[in-house]
Amino acid sequence: MTRRLLFLLVLALLTAPAFAQKVYIDYDKDADFDSYKTFMIVETGEDISDSDPLMHDRVIEGIRSRFASGAMQEVESDPDLYVTYHAAEKEETRLNTTDFGYGYGPGWGWDPYWGGGYGMGSSTTQVVNYSVGTLLIDAWDANTKSLVWRGSITATVSDNPKKDEKKINKGLDKLVKEWEKKKKKMD
Repeated sequence: MTRRLLFLLVLALLTAPAFAQKVYIDYDKDADFDSYKTFMIVETGEDISDSDPLMHDRVIEGIRSRFASGAMQEVESDPDLYVTYHAAEKEETRLNTTDFGYGYGPGWGWDPYWGGGYGMGSSTTQVVNYSVGTLLIDAWDANTKSLVWRGSITATVSDNPKKDEKKINKGLDKLVKEWEKKKKKMD
């Protein structure tokens, strides 16, 4: 019974898509980040406001709180930065193969010369489909209308909105840390 339970546990762990959250940033090395004091969130229509309005509100609030925590002020007009986000989701497939078996090498067989070996085994392949979501956050210089900073978060999409919200917030926290690192290097 213990082997069967261990087998099921290993199989369950292997079938879950092991996809760590990835966070990347890119930025304009000539931009003066110290000059940006205000921001305004602009909705572009390339977001999830129609397909998932609750998650859209969570994303906007997450962006708003992170930008405001970085000593920037949100304004309703004439900002230093325009901030937008884009979201995309795609289906991916993963094949998980599990091998089980045993064998005996030369010297352990039942043949008369003790030279042969034998063994047996099996393998199981399972197809796992899962969704991968990407969230892009862009900051545009309001005067030059040029992109000065882009952050991206990529992770598996859960069926549980609370889990996805945690992943988004964790990714946003990582993006803010990266922003601050880059800003310090420019000082």
